[in-house]
Amino acid sequence: MLTSILFATAHSQNITPLQNSEQCPGINILFTVTLPAQSIQNIQPWPINVNPIVVQQPYNFIYNGNSITFNFIGKFSDNNNNQTFRFFYTDQSGMPTTWDATFSKIKSLLTSNPYSQIFPAPGSITTDRCQIQDFDISFSNVQYGNIYVQLAIGYGTITDYEYLLPVGWKLNNGTPSDGVTWQVGDNNVTVTSDLSHGDGESIQ
Repeated sequence: MLTSILFATAHSQNITPLQNSEQCPGINILFTVTLPAQSIQNIQPWPINVNPIVVQQPYNFIYNGNSITFNFIGKFSDNNNNQTFRFFYTDQSGMPTTWDATFSKIKSLLTSNPYSQIFPAPGSITTDRCQIQDFDISFSNVQYGNIYVQLAIGYGTITDYEYLLPVGWKLNNGTPSDGVTWQVGDNNVTVTSDLSHGDGESIQ
């Protein structure tokens, strides 16, 4: 039993950050990989779903008898679909081999999913014309989500949001809205109407 465990450990593929970790898109990430290899050829973004980006090919090789550990730099596309790096290498028997490292938890909101839906309370506001009134709006923090795996998954927590108010309305008693500039808030805010704008309009 001990011999079998050692054999499996020596011939496993490993990558950090781990494949089930949450990753932000668009930033360079230093990866560390161990493969049961004689030599490493290259890494390619594999178009199974959405391509990640290989910024720098393997370097910093460390040879450990039956395996090679190395680094590479990659980054993820702004897409909440699966993204795969494919490694091309020569295994210990001298055969050309590939290994896929797929990451499923990319922090992107590109594709709508059940986990990122916002349900504000109240859902609508009625304010009297020629009156200035305050309204509290709240909702549960939403998550990122991936609907492209066998069972859709939600991950992470989003705590910063942007609001677009009618002209003259205020968010948390701040600067009156110009109607085109998004304002930053959290999931519990107070909006203040003005005397003449907002009839039939929406808060986004």
